[in-house]
Amino acid sequence: MNAKTKMTKRTFILSTLLLVLGQGCSQAPTDDPETCLAGATYLTHLPVEAQSDYQGVIPQGLIAPVLGDVFPSNRIYFHPFVDDAGANPATFSEFAVTAPGNLEVKAVRMREYDLSGIREYAIFFKPCSSIRIYLDHLSSLSAEFQDKLNEARESWNSGDSSECIPGNDAFLGDYNECLGRFYRVTVDAQDFLGTAGKYRPLALGAYDQEEEVPYLTPEHYTQSLSVISDTVGLVVSSHKVWEVLSPTYLDYKHAACPLNYYGLDPTAASFPTVHFVDLAGNAFADWDGTNCGTFLEQSAARATGNWFLEEVMDEVLQSDGVGLFGADRFGLSLAHDYVNENAGGDRGYPAFSFGEAIAITGGGLAEFPMGRYDFVVNSAGTVNRDFNSLILNTAYCWEGLTRRDGASSFAGAVWLKMTDAHTLTFQAFDTPGDDCSNTALDGFALTFIR
Repeated sequence: MNAKTKMTKRTFILSTLLLVLGQGCSQAPTDDPETCLAGATYLTHLPVEAQSDYQGVIPQGLIAPVLGDVFPSNRIYFHPFVDDAGANPATFSEFAVTAPGNLEVKAVRMREYDLSGIREYAIFFKPCSSIRIYLDHLSSLSAEFQDKLNEARESWNSGDSSECIPGNDAFLGDYNECLGRFYRVTVDAQDFLGTAGKYRPLALGAYDQEEEVPYLTPEHYTQSLSVISDTVGLVVSSHKVWEVLSPTYLDYKHAACPLNYYGLDPTAASFPTVHFVDLAGNAFADWDGTNCGTFLEQSAARATGNWFLEEVMDEVLQSDGVGLFGADRFGLSLAHDYVNENAGGDRGYPAFSFGEAIAITGGGLAEFPMGRYDFVVNSAGTVNRDFNSLILNTAYCWEGLTRRDGASSFAGAVWLKMTDAHTLTFQAFDTPGDDCSNTALDGFALTFIR
């Protein structure tokens, strides 16, 4: 990776961070819905009612960089049926999306992609003071819902809006993103909101300030209040205040299972019956459907977990930490895939997940091709080991990596060495003939942190 490429990526991250931080400042904090009640039912219907309209629900933990999930996903997906696998991008059968409960709409985000003209929408709800529910990857909004939004705020989705910023998606490319914040716009359960599933699955996610994901380094997954205050020019005293100012801010440290808000008791009538599938549509025969799955896998003594490219984190990290609004796209995940089956039909096997900006040593590639890669696991030695077998200050190598989507394999070698619980040295080689026998970590290795 040359200096110009590095600076471009750094500038993109910093400018996007500042623009997103500043989006929330044209509207003062407003009163939120009532205090959340433990065990209350806030969602009453699945956003896709007819099981015949979609293949099933993909649980949390999905590793799919093309969907933006370099790290195991902390949301669930409603998987559409394939319509045209040969299209570029492939298309799927759209389905109707309805409101999952009687909810207040806090914000709607629209992204229009430069090359394709495709539009995607996300809707953010706040059922009570500390809980956020959201739907993402809608391919259209219904006329009824659009009218309701336009009555509250004119032309929120105009390309000329001052609240539109540029961005980039690994799957659909460059886009222009517009945001509308709303006050006292409500929907009733099963109101028709729009359609989804045409280009990728519909996401349903939740964030709950009363729940905390036990990350090893939690400050890497939340937004620094001092950075917010310095950027927007006013003192933001709590994340709850910040969520009112910027309703699309999603705090990874407080991600939760959205199914729980149908009722915490899985035996209750309000708890939805879901049919779990993987990204290929294969059903989970042994899943009882009472939770969303898991997206957290880490060990202080092993390399398993989420890793951020240090040079990117150093650009924006402050003493009290800062979330990077999607920094996993510049990350590396060493996790077990409990959602998808491998070639042998097994689940729970180790897989690499690469984001962007990971440099390659030698050969024809400047950066590692983003994607999810499998390998044949060895039970001994330092080649192709399971991530749970790695120990500190020992170099390990992997070869014969195969990309999950079948688009390519990686013919070179990948080396890792964890020097302490929070630091990982990484290097990939792709000169023809490179394998674990003729490569080794050297001074060109990259550093990742977690």
